[in-house]
Amino acid sequence: MFSDAWPDGRSLKVYQRYLAKTVDDSFTVRNSEDFCLFRGIVTGIKGNTVHKLQAILSQTRDSELAALHGQFFALYYSGPNQELRIYSAPSNNYRLYYYHSDKLLLVADTIKLLVELLTDNGISSVPDELGIRMMLSYGYMLEGFSTISGIQQFGASTLLKANLQGITRQRYFRYCTNTIPRARDKAFGELKDLFGAAVKAAFERDECRKHLAFVSGGLDSRLVLFTARELGYAQVDCLNFSEPGYLDQSIAVQICKILGYGYRFFSLEEGRYLDHLDDNLIYHEAQIVLHGAAHLYQAIRFLPANEQRILHSGQIGDIMKGSYLQARGHSAVNLVAGAYSKRLLPKLASELQGLADNYPVHELFVLENRGFNCITNGDLASLVSGYSLSPFMEPQFMQYALSLDPAWRSGARFYLDWMKRCYPQAARLVWEKFNAPANYPYLLARLKYNFWRGSDKLLRKISGKPNRLNMNPFDYWWQVNTQLRERFTPLFMIPESLRDLLSQELKTDLNTMFSSEMLSERFQAYSAVRGLQYLLGLDIDRGRPE
Repeated sequence: MFSDAWPDGRSLKVYQRYLAKTVDDSFTVRNSEDFCLFRGIVTGIKGNTVHKLQAILSQTRDSELAALHGQFFALYYSGPNQELRIYSAPSNNYRLYYYHSDKLLLVADTIKLLVELLTDNGISSVPDELGIRMMLSYGYMLEGFSTISGIQQFGASTLLKANLQGITRQRYFRYCTNTIPRARDKAFGELKDLFGAAVKAAFERDECRKHLAFVSGGLDSRLVLFTARELGYAQVDCLNFSEPGYLDQSIAVQICKILGYGYRFFSLEEGRYLDHLDDNLIYHEAQIVLHGAAHLYQAIRFLPANEQRILHSGQIGDIMKGSYLQARGHSAVNLVAGAYSKRLLPKLASELQGLADNYPVHELFVLENRGFNCITNGDLASLVSGYSLSPFMEPQFMQYALSLDPAWRSGARFYLDWMKRCYPQAARLVWEKFNAPANYPYLLARLKYNFWRGSDKLLRKISGKPNRLNMNPFDYWWQVNTQLRERFTPLFMIPESLRDLLSQELKTDLNTMFSSEMLSERFQAYSAVRGLQYLLGLDIDRGRPE
């Protein structure tokens, strides 16, 4: 896609897959001196998008780039200065990876492509054991790590700069969590205005007669849909995936009936979609647990070609619920919180402590790692059919939300009050998490939730049956789906092709996870080894989309 060399013999190369979309802001502009490239989609730009984006990049107006809402990455090369600048999006929802040495810089949007390019340059790729242990603990990568040694992820709001002086990686933007005092009533109104503007910008950018949005029993997706309907968008199809009969399905059906929207259902019954689990390697390359969003990919991958468009979601609505807070105030980073498995965390303690020092508060650590490195995996899945936009990830809205008093946001209290005040119809519907209407008195809803979950826990203890009260009840599926057990049980082991590439200690750790009584830990180990096989071209290779 792009390559150049400096007088001292160093070379730089940038490669990417390009899947043309019906709705797309991508462009390439080349002249005798400069090269400008943009891939993805943005909202909120009036007038000539290409001209304005080119001006932002050529004039190094990084603050304006940080204010863009979308799924993208950008590149600008100045010939006279022999300087290359590559930017990732503020939400890291279009992945970029790089490798660099004294004489070579390689950048690509897939790890597998980088591994192949390294091979072409006579460089062998090997597993990164720290990255693998992150998979075995968190179920995703922290910061810029990957499971392949020497290959790093850009991360959110990252600028990679390469010139005659060398290669630097820096943040061009970071959200601030400092509290700005506000009156609650004023905050309700201002948030509604910001949210409505973000929804409108996304739906306007869609440029299609009928829009496509996700719907569930949660709060975030319904707010997107009720706002869209309030703004006059009447032609919307809603995609729902759930265990049949669970609240996520019944609530979603009710939402669509109230709004007059179309309803599509992808059944997760007995986890049958897991038969195609390895298909997810093609887009997230096992940098998160393979089963984490496999349902989403299976639900959208077969959309008709004429529906390759924007998928409207409620991603990262957690900031409004205070889900990334540990208390009713900001606290220091807790590296244990949020890990899928704590079994191997002690082995990561010394390496991770340095990462913790990069974040002023715990909420920001979770937002940038679990939020942008893991949850936005759903946005990567959407790239097979279009792009994904969430108004909660619109930078102005997100920054406003993060500036609210954490004591307000803790436990979703402010979010629920906001919904009651500004979206009363949406608040009257049941919230899946509490199994109670969102407008219930908070303490009453908590009591109802505790009784509901407590009763289920007691019944499961008596019956010996696993939890089914979940959109993804993996343990229940494992028990009832014989084919699932027969398929994966033989695969819960280290393949022969990897044995010589791993240290004895890591092999012991993987075997410990494979023999765990917790199905989630076994799938974490499976994701680690299956991802390595795919990336290193060993036993399996599903290729890359053309």
